[in-house]
Amino acid sequence: MLLGVGVCLPVPGAGMAHDAGAAGVRLTIELARAAEAAGLATAWVPDGGSVDPVVLMGAIARRTSTAGVGLLVAGTGRRQPAVLAKEVTTVDVLAGGRAALALGLPRPQGGSGAGGGVDPEDTGARLRHAAAVCRSMFRAAPVTMTGPLGPVAGAANVPPPVRPGGPPLLAGLQDPRQLPDLAAWAVAPEGAPSLHRGPPAPAVDGLIVPAGGVPAVVRARAA
Repeated sequence: MLLGVGVCLPVPGAGMAHDAGAAGVRLTIELARAAEAAGLATAWVPDGGSVDPVVLMGAIARRTSTAGVGLLVAGTGRRQPAVLAKEVTTVDVLAGGRAALALGLPRPQGGSGAGGGVDPEDTGARLRHAAAVCRSMFRAAPVTMTGPLGPVAGAANVPPPVRPGGPPLLAGLQDPRQLPDLAAWAVAPEGAPSLHRGPPAPAVDGLIVPAGGVPAVVRARAA
């Protein structure tokens, strides 16, 4: 499954009223089915509505058959990465290998959103830790590591993801000041995830080179 062109679905509390209830959830699922029928590659569920996004991903996975089902964007400021990786792995099993995960850099202090308003100097460390835990969990080996999001001791991920290496892992950001951390993470030498390209290419490429990467390689990963 290639990520390709996708759609971020409206869900209760994000794109529709907070009290949309069961009718809103049913509408989200039907929109995902319509997106698949239209040939879109991935149906993304936002992490920020009034319903649990991973549970909703599971429901969408059972009602679709070819489109990817992704979480966009999971805030690293309030989610334990080992638990998140296990949840997304379960969706991947339900979907037959179609799950995807985008991790988010929290907003700088004073902002709002999935990150919870943390210190901008800490966001890079949080993202790198979350990515390392998720990638290790996706490889199905027991995971023991520590970092700014807390310790993980012997976390197992069974059954493993359907695809070797697990679901695609991307990154997103909410503030231009976080670009250096995002660029550095995207060119990490081991298990580097894809870079979801939102800002203009010259702005990102100017940060990739000092971080030790080759812009063409990162663009290929993002394709």
